[in-house]
Amino acid sequence: MIGDGAAQLRIQELGTILRDRIPALVIVVALVLLLIAGAALATVVRGAAGVAGKRARTGTEALVGHVGVVRNALEPVGQVFVDGALWNARPCAFEDSGALSVGDEVVVEQVRGLTLSVRRAEEWELEI
Repeated sequence: MIGDGAAQLRIQELGTILRDRIPALVIVVALVLLLIAGAALATVVRGAAGVAGKRARTGTEALVGHVGVVRNALEPVGQVFVDGALWNARPCAFEDSGALSVGDEVVVEQVRGLTLSVRRAEEWELEI
């Protein structure tokens, strides 16, 4: 009977230890879940703020940076084909007007009214 009493005492001690540690375990698990939820929320909010802060580019403003093809020589004003439409275009101030000929690929640098300012496209811009 002495052995049974010792075993029973150990079981009671183990039950007391577990009872004391379970609330701490619950707190730790709750804090970990709270930390994960907070990180997920911060990621979503940061992404939404980044999208909301950008202004939509539409119309002629959206043409800047697009690649087109010269259809009529730019001497000084010609035509380029950009995004499925023909536009009046002139070379940029730093581009030699005689350097651009029919079939050359160009990049839109600026839009003034209905006339585009273009420059010769570089190799890396054509690969995009």
